[in-house]
Amino acid sequence: MSDYLVPFGFGEDEFVEKKSRFIGSVFLCETEEEALTNLDRVKKRFEDASHVAFAYSVKATNSIRFSDAGEPQGTAGMPIYEVFRREGIENYLCCVTRYFGGTLLGAGGLTRAYARAAKLGLDAAGIAVMKPVKIISFRCEYPVFELIKLEIDSVGGTIEAIEYGADIHIGMRIPEGNFTSFAGKLGELSSGRIHITEEGVRYLPVRIR
Repeated sequence: MSDYLVPFGFGEDEFVEKKSRFIGSVFLCETEEEALTNLDRVKKRFEDASHVAFAYSVKATNSIRFSDAGEPQGTAGMPIYEVFRREGIENYLCCVTRYFGGTLLGAGGLTRAYARAAKLGLDAAGIAVMKPVKIISFRCEYPVFELIKLEIDSVGGTIEAIEYGADIHIGMRIPEGNFTSFAGKLGELSSGRIHITEEGVRYLPVRIR
């Protein structure tokens, strides 16, 4: 699986256009169930709103859905979706909540307002690239521990668990592309005595903006 872009996390922002209040809320969602759960939460949170339009996309199941939520056809859900499609974002839910202010915006005005709210929400959430990381564990002797920590930092690794005993048991994650060189360095530091257990690969977000 190649790298892909996602929201870094939850983000929300709003603006007022001709007395109508637009609130863009963006979530990172890895399943359709997660997207629908967050959508329901937004609807309950803003239960007095005039409209809660939305769009979501889930990469794993190729799920794409958007809704105008009672606005004129094509003026809300599709503009929200287009913001994320143009950015190449996957695994998101974006809700745009509108409190009607009494002044009609027209089809063009609505389209621009919903797109603007979606973009504001995305900017607040930030954008991350999903990178493959390898999950590994190994044991090392105390004298080389500090040197190993320096190597972990230099390859962008993250220690997730440490157990101290007769030796030190380390559980960590490392960018998949850096694994081979890191394994070689561990071999050098330990004269080949460190045995690495590979526990799988998973994708994690790395913020890019």
